[in-house]
Amino acid sequence: GLGRETAIRLAVAGAKVLVLCRNEQKGENLVDEIKVINPKANCKVVHMDLASLQSVRSCGVNLRQNLSKVDILILNAGRTAAYPPKLSSDGIETTFQENYLGHFYLTRLILPLLLASEAPRVVTVSSSCHRLAPACGVRVSLSEVNDSKHSTLIQTYAHSKLASLMFAQALDRKYGKKGNMFSNVCHPGVVATNLTAGVEKAFGCAGPLVRWAIDTRNKLLAYAPQEAALTILFLASSAEVERQEIRGKYFIPIATRSSPKHEKASDVVLGSELWKFSEKLIQRCLGSEAFVVASETAAEEEEVHTDTEPKKEKNKQQAEELEEQKKEDEKIKNEKKELQEMRAKEQGFIMLFMKLERKNADLASRVGELKSKVARLKAKNSNLRLQKLIKKDRFNLDELRRVQRYQEEIEDLKFQLFYGATKKDDKLQELLHQRDSLQKMVQTETTRRKENEGILQEMKHQLDQVKSKAAGSWLFSGETEIVSFDEEETSGLEHPPAE
Repeated sequence: GLGRETAIRLAVAGAKVLVLCRNEQKGENLVDEIKVINPKANCKVVHMDLASLQSVRSCGVNLRQNLSKVDILILNAGRTAAYPPKLSSDGIETTFQENYLGHFYLTRLILPLLLASEAPRVVTVSSSCHRLAPACGVRVSLSEVNDSKHSTLIQTYAHSKLASLMFAQALDRKYGKKGNMFSNVCHPGVVATNLTAGVEKAFGCAGPLVRWAIDTRNKLLAYAPQEAALTILFLASSAEVERQEIRGKYFIPIATRSSPKHEKASDVVLGSELWKFSEKLIQRCLGSEAFVVASETAAEEEEVHTDTEPKKEKNKQQAEELEEQKKEDEKIKNEKKELQEMRAKEQGFIMLFMKLERKNADLASRVGELKSKVARLKAKNSNLRLQKLIKKDRFNLDELRRVQRYQEEIEDLKFQLFYGATKKDDKLQELLHQRDSLQKMVQTETTRRKENEGILQEMKHQLDQVKSKAAGSWLFSGETEIVSFDEEETSGLEHPPAE
């Protein structure tokens, strides 16, 4: 999915990449794939399961002990709403913990590593679905977060994504200018990944229809992971981010600045309450020293996330934030109209697509009916022809059989024509060879015939000479006797007998 494509692009570009994942085997497979593309790539796998706050803590402590700084942090991992709804091992609704709270905790643990970088960047992957979160915004009590009876699956997912968006903006307000941090959030777009696998089970009998709708959406509207990752890569590595001072902004595909679609998305007070609620919730699960690493004391850790600026600076910053808030509110109003228009167009497109599907099915059935009708007419026409031929005595039974044999021979010839071209060429060559042989034999016979005619003429000439000489008389025993010679008797004589 997106994490895979992002890791590949960054590692191939020469960045040192740490892949934090629950399934280490899949992570190792990704590292092997990256090293096939770039054998010199510096890429490693670190185990971390967002569904377990203890696993997140172990990962954060590991990074703090082995790294001196972190230049880029991409909070990409996520899941759809769990069905049936369930709690994690920490007693927190699974979707909220994996999509938001785990990311928040990891960021808090490695915050000193981020601030050690000259211009650290944090990219949070949210979703346009955040607009479907409850109108009150994010819930800041555990009972409300775990309450699945009053929320649909899509609202549960949207609530976690709204929390991620508000966290990215709160992180910018705390450390944007103070720590020269560039914290931004993005909606990567509708992406054809396996994120929605199994979601149809939550819809019972309507599951197949939901699956069809998701697959159709992926085919027609979804971005490929390679395209969707471009927005993340822009916020993580583009020089334009620092040049244009892009902080605390919301982006949509592809690398386009936009505004959040929920009224409470940029609420400064609610964002601050969410931050404090998240810290208290983690401390409730892991203890008061959940954010303390190694030899640090609670006071030292508190200095990392506590604002030490003078009150005047804070007031000035709040005034600036209020002005920005007003501008954002105006943008939100304008974009709401655009969103409603887009929704209407999208719904119209879906309806049109379904109509086209129905028309296509109707046309297919009509084509089938027409084909069967044509086949029946052809059969009827052939039967009528046979009946007329039989009535007019044009063909008898033997002739009909002969016609059938001709048809079979024609089919054989067609088969030979399409599938036996080689054999046909060999047969043609053989016939041509026989023709040449016959022509030579004819020439030879013609030559022999001419020779025989010459011999026959010569023999006739000799016969004529013999007849002329045989006109005289021959004497035998003192008597005169006339002897005549026939052609057959003299045909073998080359010279007349001696006197």
